[in-house]
Amino acid sequence: MTKRILLIPLLILFSSLTAWGKGVPVETLFKKPEFASFQVSPNGEYLAVLAPFERRLNIHVIELATMNINRVTGIKDTDIAGFQWITDDRIFFQMDNGGDEYYGTFAINRDGSNPVTIMPMLSDDASFTIPRYTRVIDTLDDQPDFVLVANNEDRAEHPDIFLLNIHTGRKKIHLSNPGNVSGWITDHNGIVRIGAVRNEKVTDVISSGLVYRNSEEEEFRELVPYSEDEPKLSPLAFDYDGKTLYVSTRPKGEKTAGIYTFDLETKELGELIFRDETYDIGGVFVSDFTKKLSGYGIDRDKPEFVWLDEEKAQIQKAMDDAFPDTINSPTSMSDDESVMVYTSYSSRQPAFYNLISLRGGTLKLTPLGKSREWIKPETQSEQEPYTIEARDGTTLHGYIWFPPNADRKNLPLIVNPHGGPNARDSYGWDPRVQFFTTRGFAVLQVNFRGSEGYGYDFIKAGHKKWWYEMQYDVRDAVQWAIDQGYADEKKIGIYGGSYGGYAVMAQLTKYPELYNFGINVVGVVDTEEMLKYEKATSDSAFAFWQSRIGKLDDDIDMIRESSPINHLERLDDPVFIIHGVRDPRVPIKQAEMLRSAMKKKKKKFEWLVKRDEGHGFRKEENQFIQFNRMEDFIAPFMKKWGMN
Repeated sequence: MTKRILLIPLLILFSSLTAWGKGVPVETLFKKPEFASFQVSPNGEYLAVLAPFERRLNIHVIELATMNINRVTGIKDTDIAGFQWITDDRIFFQMDNGGDEYYGTFAINRDGSNPVTIMPMLSDDASFTIPRYTRVIDTLDDQPDFVLVANNEDRAEHPDIFLLNIHTGRKKIHLSNPGNVSGWITDHNGIVRIGAVRNEKVTDVISSGLVYRNSEEEEFRELVPYSEDEPKLSPLAFDYDGKTLYVSTRPKGEKTAGIYTFDLETKELGELIFRDETYDIGGVFVSDFTKKLSGYGIDRDKPEFVWLDEEKAQIQKAMDDAFPDTINSPTSMSDDESVMVYTSYSSRQPAFYNLISLRGGTLKLTPLGKSREWIKPETQSEQEPYTIEARDGTTLHGYIWFPPNADRKNLPLIVNPHGGPNARDSYGWDPRVQFFTTRGFAVLQVNFRGSEGYGYDFIKAGHKKWWYEMQYDVRDAVQWAIDQGYADEKKIGIYGGSYGGYAVMAQLTKYPELYNFGINVVGVVDTEEMLKYEKATSDSAFAFWQSRIGKLDDDIDMIRESSPINHLERLDDPVFIIHGVRDPRVPIKQAEMLRSAMKKKKKKFEWLVKRDEGHGFRKEENQFIQFNRMEDFIAPFMKKWGMN
């Protein structure tokens, strides 16, 4: 029966409060969300959600018929990082130990009974190694008591496939890795059909390929060979005919990656479904209910999702009409797609959630709540996109944020380079940015070359350019903000994490006359030492980072020049160094080396290290400490500049 999509009038009441103005309290911005990650059970009768218990995010389950809520877990030491419904009664969840990112996997019933450890977390006294994991790759509709999992206990970088009992956690081998597969994909019948292979040789560009088989009886054979230039094809999902893949790829002569069909038998690229001239395509949604491609996403200045399914397109229009000032997207749905959760947000509005039900023949909307009721959008800053040309003519995209209700003229500026570096700044509410803007700063973000989302050539343009073109791009974006009259060139600071922390130290030592202070969070400062760490940790990680930073043997002079720690004599600004002892990505040694060098050269710095944190602070109490300390660090500059 065709469902009628009716828009029920929505009365969303927002409290009318006076705007905070500058200086929104740290505890207000960084308090744990009241709700996060709503997920619908397969039968559409329950919702699971993360909500705080003893200041940690724990799983709670809501029975939709009664709206009664029940806490399922009681973890007090760490947040639950993620979870998924396996059946209508069974939930798997993941958490790590103090930010070490070695995620254990656990199972529990929705009423809190029968907890089972599938894969334990790393113990406090264990040394860092390549993380071991157990990841669900298929829930096996025809075997409700079992799932297929990828597990790398035997070979860290080449996981085997196991059949795992969801009630006991016991598993048995289902498919042994042929020796070089780093990831697996099943078809819609639960058959492992595709293996992703990475070349672990040290090359300037990491190459990858695919192997496949038509059935469980066949051996795997090459589908897409190693590329000596770039990954040519990325599988997104199987079509229901079992013979076709939806893939993301960039055909020869094109700038960006689009969605195409790919014939597994002929090994030929088929129909172009969508490609944008500026942005790479995002993911696709293949419906298990309609057994068709339902839609696809793309991350432009703001994320967009295009529905090919007419009914879902109508629902999307109804939501966008009801909430015109936010991005609205379905983030979970029941197996029959009649019950779904829509998540809505903007750069000024933290996420809020609505339940959509199509049962009964009409669309019914039920508000589920706001993640941060205490954040009032009128007190927050808007994220505005810009496009500029770098000094060599390269097109750069980024965002600028202005203080709420401020004149856009000669403002103090915080430069905020992103991490990765093969990542990008995207649209959405960010408490770290709002921390600065509500204190009177403009904030500048730029997707420098090496950032993802703008075509592979743009990513490749950042290879071995950490100290060079990537820093020029940041500097050129700052100059644009000055030339526009937005930023006062005498009132500029810089803040960033991970590669963004590297960029903080690179900018401070390349352009010391431009900046007044820097905040380096879990940043790389010695690229030579970083490569040695990766070499001792993982062959594939070492190969990857040598392709991005440089080869230890061939490029050692460039690598040393690219290390900010080797240029501290040029530093004339105070630096706040923030790091977690359990950081598995950028080891604490990087911060310790920087502290030692700063002391030796009598440079000004402050130091904040937490033993129970990793690659960035996650615990609420530690975030409060971090940003209150940051406020103390920038307070003298704010006073000098007449900001408070």
